[in-house]
Amino acid sequence: MPEQALSHLKVVDLTHHVAGPFCTKLMAGFGADVIKVEKPRTGDALRHVGPFYKNIAGMESSIPFLWLNTGKRSITVNLAAEQGREILTKLIRNADILIENFAPGGMGALRSYFRFAP
Repeated sequence: MPEQALSHLKVVDLTHHVAGPFCTKLMAGFGADVIKVEKPRTGDALRHVGPFYKNIAGMESSIPFLWLNTGKRSITVNLAAEQGREILTKLIRNADILIENFAPGGMGALRSYFRFAP
């Protein structure tokens, strides 16, 4: 298989709902290694939005979620726990791109937990 345009990039995906996941879906489609980070137990809010495959609601059957997250790897991380923040820090440190779509100030609140040099 020929190398794709973005196959040299690793992307950490902290997006949710539609706009952010669509952006990272496009990146994955062009070959980027996209790692989607979700909350434990509930995951991305879009997992709970229909329509659902075979009309059976469930976290693994939301058609919009499945379509927007094709080609991505995923991990659940509890950002309220120290271990979760350490995992996210390592992911970001090894990534080329971080994409998030938190409300204004959301990423700033998380940034204080990251273990990076200023």
